[in-house]
Amino acid sequence: MNRRVGFLMLAGCVMLMAGCDSDEETQNYQFFKDNPEQARSVIGECRLNGTRGMDPKRNAVCEAAVAADKSTRYEDSLKDK
Repeated sequence: MNRRVGFLMLAGCVMLMAGCDSDEETQNYQFFKDNPEQARSVIGECRLNGTRGMDPKRNAVCEAAVAADKSTRYEDSLKDK
């Protein structure tokens, strides 16, 4: 019985981790342009954790979020004028 529970928990964790990876694929520049709150959240996470030694895919997500946020802020500043 214990082995079954352990296996089910392991399988559940693998499924959750696979779900995170598929979400990261959608987190590109255009995704963050369309979801500025999500971009700010990712930027905060990247600043908190730092990017040194980070997985290159996750680092690319951080860079996309920063680029989209900068672009959005620039466009907003033009609208204010």
